[in-house]
Amino acid sequence: MSYSNKQESWIKENNIYPGCKVKITRNTTDDESDSWGGYHWQRNSTKYIGKDAIILEIKSFGIVLKIDNKLSNLYFPYFILEPTKKKKKRVEYNKTWYLLD
Repeated sequence: MSYSNKQESWIKENNIYPGCKVKITRNTTDDESDSWGGYHWQRNSTKYIGKDAIILEIKSFGIVLKIDNKLSNLYFPYFILEPTKKKKKRVEYNKTWYLLD
């Protein structure tokens, strides 16, 4: 299964969407780079470990976060993120997504 398929499964399982809060739990390991589509952990990303963030955008190769009220300009893999708040239920009706409590 490709990284994007695994990420999509994680998104559905955790009901993730832009605006959700997550915690950056760790860095990636060298052997995870292959499973992350060849992307590598940036050395300056280490300062974000343990921080809470808000998902701004979800791409097939990673997730863009807002950290400390700033756009991170980095992509983070789903497998180092942990949802931190109860998410609203996403429901699709007539090709439109709605958020329910």
